[in-house]
Amino acid sequence: MDAYNAARCRTMEYATLLWSLQEIPEDPSEGPTLPDNPKRVLTFEREKQLADDLAFLASSSDDPNQIKAVCVEENTADEMIVKIASNSPDADMTAGFTELFSIMETVGDPGLCSSA
Repeated sequence: MDAYNAARCRTMEYATLLWSLQEIPEDPSEGPTLPDNPKRVLTFEREKQLADDLAFLASSSDDPNQIKAVCVEENTADEMIVKIASNSPDADMTAGFTELFSIMETVGDPGLCSSA
């Protein structure tokens, strides 16, 4: 059995186990958010959308064993910090994001994006 089918079987087993614990899952929910701070460059919704968009760009494979996660943080020094976590590092993805952020630095507000 290849890795994809093994992961698929495990997922089905876990889903069956969860179903046996509670047949109808709880609806997804979001925690409360703080009101928008006028000192922030991005609203919470915009920051969340940016993280979602970058996560989409980072996910270059349908392989369930390749997992990517993105976190966007607004720093107090008027700069954005983007953290990308991956269990399967990809040099092409890193180079692509480096180029993307470089472009964002040149066309945007210099304090909005940092490639550090």
